Amino acid sequence: MKKAILPLAIAAALPMSALAAGPIDGKVYGKVNITAVNEDHDDAGSSSEDSWDLNSNASRIGFKGKTELSEGLYAIYKAEFEIQVDDGDKDGETFSQRNIYGGLTGNFGTIFAGKHDTVLKLAQKKVDLFNDLDGGDVKNWMSGETRASNVINYTTPKMGGFSASLMTVLGEDSDSDNDQDGLLDSYSAGVSYSANGLYLGLARDENVDSGSQEKDFLDITRIVATYKFDALTLGAMIQSAEEGDNYSDNVTDATDDSYDEDSYVVSAAYKAGKFTWKLQYGEGEYEEENAAGAKTSESEEEWLQLGVDYKLGKKTKVYAYYSNGEEDDKLANTTDEVTRFGLGMEHKF
Repeated sequence: MKKAILPLAIAAALPMSALAAGPIDGKVYGKVNITAVNEDHDDAGSSSEDSWDLNSNASRIGFKGKTELSEGLYAIYKAEFEIQVDDGDKDGETFSQRNIYGGLTGNFGTIFAGKHDTVLKLAQKKVDLFNDLDGGDVKNWMSGETRASNVINYTTPKMGGFSASLMTVLGEDSDSDNDQDGLLDSYSAGVSYSANGLYLGLARDENVDSGSQEKDFLDITRIVATYKFDALTLGAMIQSAEEGDNYSDNVTDATDDSYDEDSYVVSAAYKAGKFTWKLQYGEGEYEEENAAGAKTSESEEEWLQLGVDYKLGKKTKVYAYYSNGEEDDKLANTTDEVTRFGLGMEHKF
């Protein structure tokens, strides 16, 4: 409970002038994103459930800033917490950690340590047009949307449109055979290029404990491209994922499953006045085999999202979206389908 009220206690203790630009050289920021969603779930053709939910879509409050230490050298910090606008609770907590770090930035680039989105996750930029929305976010069918703990990250300055990042993820548990405990046993790295509306990104997770698709320590390669011209923005992301070293090092019997995934997403957004029209489509193929080489699961997922945003102000919008997802279990020969329709509002502050 003390941890839960800490951010508000800090905010209350500081004068408003300090929060804006005073001695702490920082600010309070955040957003509220809430949606009323109708979900129709057809479970393998045997049953259908229809319900309405109120969702808080990664609503947050944070504190961030930088302090000049000497000419061209700054200390930086960030402490961001997710808040639940719908019911005030997430896994029994009022606040849950998002990106939290401290570090230095200057002409040499930026280095920080803490808890943060991986380089591979950040490489997607804004290809995912329905990020954080129930049934819209690409994490429904793509691994790698990971926020890792105990990271040390270095990002180079941008040179000729190019930039590179390397993030090591420290295991902190030498007694466990499944953890990657060396300095670079688990890492996320990437290189990107951006100029004249074009963005290209290549990223790699090696033995990163993602928890995606109920698997740990994945190796993932991700390729991203976006291009903006006039009012139209196009995006594409493709990736391949497999079980990391912990699988081959710790297989004991035929119940231990390896994992392979091939997935992609394409998106398009078109701005017309205060409206932004959005279209997104993605697919994933997944296979698991046990230590004996027998296939234990094989499935495919297909996702389609349509949406429109209407801008009420510089930091406020209302929106509507439609999402349809199908999961085909190839071994069981069954199909699950879920359809969602949502109406929401987002306000940043």
